[in-house]
Amino acid sequence: MVYVFGSSGTAIKSVQETLNVPIVFYAAIDMGGMEKVVNIVSGVTMMTIISFKYEGYIFTKGESTHMNSGLFTNELR
Repeated sequence: MVYVFGSSGTAIKSVQETLNVPIVFYAAIDMGGMEKVVNIVSGVTMMTIISFKYEGYIFTKGESTHMNSGLFTNELR
């Protein structure tokens, strides 16, 4: 797994401190694995905190958008 700063331990600590929740276990998956997970659950719904356009899609701040695995993993990148 590649991290811009730190390691998985740094990511876990950051999430625990930010959300004030303990993380006991975690799983590291690549983008292909993430696509499979999103497909299994029939897509995900995301609400953006900013408005933007991406590859012909328009995302409006505060509005929910249901995404298939391809669009969702592109958003993660």
